[in-house]
Amino acid sequence: MVPTAPFTVIVDSREQLPYSFAGIKSRTRDGEQKRMWVPTVTAALETGDYSIRGHEHDIVIERKTMPDLFNCCGNDRRRFEDELERLASIRSAHLMIEASLGQIFSGAVASKISRKSVVASLLAWQARYHVHVWFGQTRAYSEWLTYQILHRWHDDHVRREAGEILEPGAAVLHEHQARVREHEHRCREAA
Repeated sequence: MVPTAPFTVIVDSREQLPYSFAGIKSRTRDGEQKRMWVPTVTAALETGDYSIRGHEHDIVIERKTMPDLFNCCGNDRRRFEDELERLASIRSAHLMIEASLGQIFSGAVASKISRKSVVASLLAWQARYHVHVWFGQTRAYSEWLTYQILHRWHDDHVRREAGEILEPGAAVLHEHQARVREHEHRCREAA
């Protein structure tokens, strides 16, 4: 049986080269890695390229190739900053760059925009719009990282709200309370 992701990924209908998530693997209980099925649907997102169905206003990932990024720092800057304004309203907003920081500095894109300006823009946007910037190095790694971000968010928020996992620190508190009860029980027995 093929493992299935615990959520459906929404892919924006305007995404020109969408991720398929076909290479995502899941670790089984015996430690074996198996290819996982990640359900996807194509729909118009208000902002971004990827989200989780039912949580489009909670988590969004905007994908950019390196040429796209340079264009967003130049000719398309105003339009992209409008996009970032919309992303700022999302609880967990991410910008996935399909390149490494080293690749950006290496000059692999023919552009009049300086590499330092691109990096300065990313730093400013991250601070101004509260968007997490990720450098995925390659398309395949960016796809994997996009899934991991969505999966982690799902685990940390949706499953916690359903009571399937504990709040941060709750496990430590439960363990401490159990030790206190055990200690009190031993003290009563000894008395």
